[in-house]
Amino acid sequence: MIVGYARIGLQNKTVEDQLQKLQRSGCGNIYKDIVKGAKSGRPQFDSMLSMLNSEDQLVVTDLSRLGRSQLDLVNTLVTLKKKKIVLISLKEHVDTRKPKGKSLYKMAEILTQLGKTYDTERYGERSGRARGRVGGRPPKIDAANKEALKELYQNRNIAIADMLKMFNIGKTTLYKYLNEKDNKQK
Repeated sequence: MIVGYARIGLQNKTVEDQLQKLQRSGCGNIYKDIVKGAKSGRPQFDSMLSMLNSEDQLVVTDLSRLGRSQLDLVNTLVTLKKKKIVLISLKEHVDTRKPKGKSLYKMAEILTQLGKTYDTERYGERSGRARGRVGGRPPKIDAANKEALKELYQNRNIAIADMLKMFNIGKTTLYKYLNEKDNKQK
């Protein structure tokens, strides 16, 4: 079965152009939604999606008609792939039975996986901070040793090279710790 879907927003006053293109491409049934905002529902789209079966063809004039946002488009593409629905986009010349279309479905899956990974990482960072963790590299020496290091440096009792060996740090780390004191006083 070949089904068409047209969607317009308030700025697109007419759906006629989309309907004509879908009819010329051989669509038997055409579903259309008039969407008044990015968050408004798409009852005709939902109805059409529940009716479509594996190997049915969904034709749209433009991929942007499938989603109100990039995230929505990606989620819709993943849903279509899971249901094994053939997607044909007239503007982009995409047919998911062909390599270009198959790669579109693969890319949607990759983006979905990346989103899940990103959300997991963000959640992990937030929960770690809630437990008092700050992230980053752990300090080379603790607060007490930092104070001892600063005191040795100020008194000039020992050569810098010996201090570096004693605390097992490099010059950059030494001066970083010494500058911390200056920044706190300012």
